Amino acid sequence: MKKIRNIVLCFIALFALIVLTSCNKNNSSNGNNPGENNPNNNPEETVVNEYSVDLDILYTSEEPITVDSFIKECEEKYSISLEGQMFNVSCEDSLVLTKTDNNFAINDIGSTTITLENESNKIAVNVNVKPEIKVLAFNSMKQGNSQSVSVKFKPETAKEEYEITSSNPEIISVNSTNKLKAESHGTATITVKTASGFEYSLDITVEEVVYKITYEVSDEYLEYVDGDFPTEYKNSDLPIVLPTFDCPGYAFFGWQINPVADDYTVENLVTVVPEGTKGNLVLRVIIERSRLELRFENTSAIEPGQTLGVDFELINVPEAMQEIVWESRNTNIASVDSDGVVTGITNGVAEIFAYLKHMPEVNMSICVSIDENLNKTGELLDYLKSIAINEIVTKKITVVAYQGNYTTYMYSGVSLYLFEDLNIVEQMTSLSQSNRPGDIYKKHYITVHDTASGAESANAKSHANYVNQGGGGTSWHYSVGNDGIYHQIPDNEKAHHAGDGTRPYELYDSGVTGTNKYPVVTISTDGYYVLDGAKTKVAAPKIESNGASRIAKTEDINDFGIRVVLQDGKYYIGKTYFNDTYDKISNGGGNCNAIGIEMCVNKNSDIYYTWQKNAKLVAKLLYDNNLTIDDVKPHHFFSGKDCPATMLHADMWDMFIDMVEVEYKIRSEYAGYKISISSDNEDFIGSNGKVLKQAPLSRSVTYTITVEKDGIKESVTLSTVIPGRLATNQK
Repeated sequence: MKKIRNIVLCFIALFALIVLTSCNKNNSSNGNNPGENNPNNNPEETVVNEYSVDLDILYTSEEPITVDSFIKECEEKYSISLEGQMFNVSCEDSLVLTKTDNNFAINDIGSTTITLENESNKIAVNVNVKPEIKVLAFNSMKQGNSQSVSVKFKPETAKEEYEITSSNPEIISVNSTNKLKAESHGTATITVKTASGFEYSLDITVEEVVYKITYEVSDEYLEYVDGDFPTEYKNSDLPIVLPTFDCPGYAFFGWQINPVADDYTVENLVTVVPEGTKGNLVLRVIIERSRLELRFENTSAIEPGQTLGVDFELINVPEAMQEIVWESRNTNIASVDSDGVVTGITNGVAEIFAYLKHMPEVNMSICVSIDENLNKTGELLDYLKSIAINEIVTKKITVVAYQGNYTTYMYSGVSLYLFEDLNIVEQMTSLSQSNRPGDIYKKHYITVHDTASGAESANAKSHANYVNQGGGGTSWHYSVGNDGIYHQIPDNEKAHHAGDGTRPYELYDSGVTGTNKYPVVTISTDGYYVLDGAKTKVAAPKIESNGASRIAKTEDINDFGIRVVLQDGKYYIGKTYFNDTYDKISNGGGNCNAIGIEMCVNKNSDIYYTWQKNAKLVAKLLYDNNLTIDDVKPHHFFSGKDCPATMLHADMWDMFIDMVEVEYKIRSEYAGYKISISSDNEDFIGSNGKVLKQAPLSRSVTYTITVEKDGIKESVTLSTVIPGRLATNQK
């Protein structure tokens, strides 16, 4: 029994020791004194401290992700120390993070929770792995340039919407496609913000562009320049004052910016490079000569005691400088008052000189003839005075040639009459040539052409030779050029020149009466000619085009109309047809019933002189064939062809007809008279009254016309003004 009792006592003592040891161990692991966190003093209940940490990590982070880093985040957040403690570690989502030893590797973006746990602490680390964006853009730009911003996402599967904004759109603007435009110099911050809230900012500096300035200035003006010539500029320099010029006799208007042609308007000229200008500049200075232009009102000759006003025009003269001083250089012949009114004193020629008081280099002279017998001359001299040209007609014209158009200067004569005899060289084409059929027809027209050959050698002689040698099947009666007038086909024969085929001249009774010699011709809706509103019984030709037929319209008529003759109060209409080459209703009778004349337009010839010679020839042919001025027609009348192109394009047909009428009148009414002219300015007026050249400034020239018959001579001295090229804008 004693032995059993001792065994029981030993067992109880051992159990008590085990219980005591267990309690002391639990109290020690909590770091607390026994009973501090156990108010009930229950040895079975253990208290665990719980912590929570939020942590954002970039997908591309190169910083190590470790358990120690999580513990450190917790210590910093809660100001505690966990040094030396060991934790069990678990990861909620291994697709985001994977633990290897003490480290974590990033697998994908997303959120997961890492749990650190031991007997007394539990730390929940909420990890958010965020995508990273990389913004690719230049951090400097040139003003006015653009660039696109490239936004790259990592991982690529994380791509999302984003917005780009500028801290200063006046420096860098962003358009709807996220393209950057450098508007002005300076620095702006460009921010990229993703839909998930990630932001990336980049400072971009805009550099000012330096532009170059090039000047177009003639050397002759450089000594009169006032100011510097800046050779470059930036937008921040604007406006830039440009140099001006104070050139005697000239007016400075301003500068053309980037000129594209010689034409300009004063309103578009500048004296400063204005704000907002961009790009390299070419600046052309516009300096025009100040001019005083003088012209007589209607005549250049008066009798003693008579007065004559002088018209004047000031061009490019500042208002403060416009006072004119008038002088007579021949005070014994004529005087002039302060208003430019000339008074004749005695026979002779007086030079009237005018200049600007404050700009004496701006001046002009004009000549007046004083003649006591001015109103006592014969009929012919009176007529010649009436057709004198007080201001020479000058034009820069385009010569239309099949080798290529060219431009030339055209000057009229001092009169509508050409002061030379008509000489015709007979150079007949053989009847053996097919272009001279020899058919005889009555003549109803004179047809005017031009050769459209601009070659220097394409003169009248060469064209006559061409017809003589067969003309390629074509022919005409006369060739006219500076070198003479050549006659190749007899006037009464048919020739191949007008383009109307073999249609002879015919007239048809219109059934309409009237008194107007030149009625307005139209076409009715049902295709009949209408004269001054009265429908005729003559049908217009049908229009055949592209295999279809239609009724003709008024606009189908050629530009010179159709033949209408008024006889005994009745209208007659000439034969017409539709020319499908030129798409015009044209007139018959050109080849058969017209005398054809080709005018040369060869380079380096005087085109107007050829026209004058032809006017004299046409007048003779009208006289010889009992025709009238209404019978002179251009080639266009018979086919619709643009011929004589040079004359028509220069708008000189009407003046040519005036010359023909003058030549016809003198031939028909003043036969037997000898008419001559002498020039006081032979460099400018030839011996036949033709103006030879044009100066930059207008000038007055004098000449004397003499008529003689039966030993009796009469003369008159006149003057004319040859406008300068500056006056006619012929640069």
